[in-house]
Amino acid sequence: CRMTAWGAAAVREAIAEVCGAECGIKWVNDLYIDNHKVCGILTEADTALETGEVRSVILGIGINTARRSFPPELRSVATSLEEVSGLRVSRGRLMAEVLNELESALLLMDTGAFLEESRRRSVLLGRVVTVQENGEEYTALALYIDKKGHLTVRLPDGQYHTLHSGEVSVHL
Repeated sequence: CRMTAWGAAAVREAIAEVCGAECGIKWVNDLYIDNHKVCGILTEADTALETGEVRSVILGIGINTARRSFPPELRSVATSLEEVSGLRVSRGRLMAEVLNELESALLLMDTGAFLEESRRRSVLLGRVVTVQENGEEYTALALYIDKKGHLTVRLPDGQYHTLHSGEVSVHL
C-alpha cells in the first residue's frame, strides 16, 4: 500500500504541475478529477521466496491524457487531462514530471509525507464506501489511512477493520 500511495501522491503533483488540474486520491491507486477517474496505478513486487525480502517494485501508471470518446459504460466515470484542462497535454513533459516527482518523493519515503498527502487529497475519508474484499461486499465508513498506507473503516456494527487490499468504491 505504501508504494502505491507514494506513486499516487507523486503523480497527483505531476498532473497539477503540467496542466493545473487538482486530483483527488481514491485509496489507494486511483486519481479523480471532478468525480471522474483520470489515472490508475498498479504496483507489483518481486520478493525472495525464503526471506520475503522485496527485491524490486514495479509501478504501472495509466493516465488518460487525450480527449477521446470513452465507451458508453465509462463516459460517466472516466475523463482525460485534456478534457478537464482544455490543454493539449504533452505526454513527454507529463512523463518527465512524473519521474521528477517520484524521485523527489523517494527522498522523503521514510518520512511518510506522501501518506499525509493521500489523507489530505482522499475522496473516501469520512464517507460511506462499498468494500469488496475476499469475495465479500459490504458497506463501511472510511476513517483513516494509517502509516502503512492501509485504510481503516468502521463497519455498521461499530467494529473497526483495516484494509490491506481490496476494492473500495464510493458514489462520487
